[in-house]
Amino acid sequence: MLLRLFSGSKASTVFSIFLLSVILWLPSLISSKSVHFSQSESMILYAFIEGFLTKNVLLSKILAFIFLLFQAYLLVLISGKYILLQGRSYLPALFFLLIVSFYSGLQQFSAGLIGSFFVIISINFLFEAYDKESISYRFFDAGLILGLGSLFYAKLILFFPVLWISAIILRKGNWREFVMPVFGVILPMFVVAAIGFLREGKPWELFQTMNGILLRAEIPMEIDFGFLLIIGILFLAVLISSVYMLNIFQFKKIFIRNYYLLLFWIFVTGLVVFILFSSFDMGIAYIIAIPTSFILSNYYFNAISTLGNRILFGMILLVFVFNGVNQIFGWI
Repeated sequence: MLLRLFSGSKASTVFSIFLLSVILWLPSLISSKSVHFSQSESMILYAFIEGFLTKNVLLSKILAFIFLLFQAYLLVLISGKYILLQGRSYLPALFFLLIVSFYSGLQQFSAGLIGSFFVIISINFLFEAYDKESISYRFFDAGLILGLGSLFYAKLILFFPVLWISAIILRKGNWREFVMPVFGVILPMFVVAAIGFLREGKPWELFQTMNGILLRAEIPMEIDFGFLLIIGILFLAVLISSVYMLNIFQFKKIFIRNYYLLLFWIFVTGLVVFILFSSFDMGIAYIIAIPTSFILSNYYFNAISTLGNRILFGMILLVFVFNGVNQIFGWI
C-alpha cells in the first residue's frame, strides 16, 4: 500500500511526500540549534548571504526546506523529460528528500545545498547533449553552470571530470566537446578574478580562497545510532537496486542506459570526493542524493512488487521517520 501510494503521480502522492518531509524536518524547525557540519561556506558568492543566514537560523532552515522541495520537483521533471522511469512518478522526489533530511546538519541553508542545485541544472544540460547531431554547446553550458556553482561551493569543482566522462558516454568524443567545458568552468572564475583585480588589485584571491577551502579540515560529524541505521538501510537498498539495474541494463534503450551510466559516475565521483577530498564534508550528501534517488526509483518503480520489496520500502520509511521522531524525544 505504501509503495503504491508513494510511487504514483496523483495529488495524494504529492501531499504524502510533503507531509513526510515536514515530519522529518519538524525537529530541526522547532529547534534553535544550528549544526555547522562544514567550514566550506566562505566562497565569494556564498559569503554575500552567509552572514544573514547565520543570524537567522529559523529562516535559514525554512529557506533550505523550500529550496530542497524545489530541487526534488526538478528531479521529477528530469525523470519525465528523459524517460528515466517508464511512467510518471514522484519517487525521485521522495528518495531525494529522504536522503537530504536524515542528518540535522543538512536541514539548514548551506553552500552544499546551492551546489546540488547547480549539479541538477548541469545534468539537464548534459542529457540534452545526447541527441544533438552536430557539436553540442551544452557541454559549455554545463561547464559554465559548474564553474558558477563553484563560486558558492568550492568542492563542486572536483566534479569537473564528470563533464569529460559525459562527453565519452553521451557523444562520440569530439575534441571540441572536451575543450568547451573547460572554457565554461573558467569563464565565471575569470570574471570574478578580473573584478577582484580592478577593485583591489588581487586577481588571485579567489583561487587562494578556493584552495584553502579544498584543503581545510572539516568539523567532525555527529554520528549516533540513528545515523548508522539510516546509512545501513540505504546501503542495502542501493546495493539491491544496483544489482537489479545490472540485470536489466541490457534490455533498456541505449539513451536510457547512457543516462543511467552518467548518473552512476556522478554517484561514484561523489563518494570519492566525500571520502578522499572533502574530509567527510556532509554537504556532498546533497549531490550524492541526486543519482541515488534515480537508482532507487528505478528499482521500486520497475521491479516486481514482491513482499520483500514492500517490506524493505516500508523499513526505509520507518527508519527515517524513527530517526526524525528520535531527535525530538531522544530515545536513543
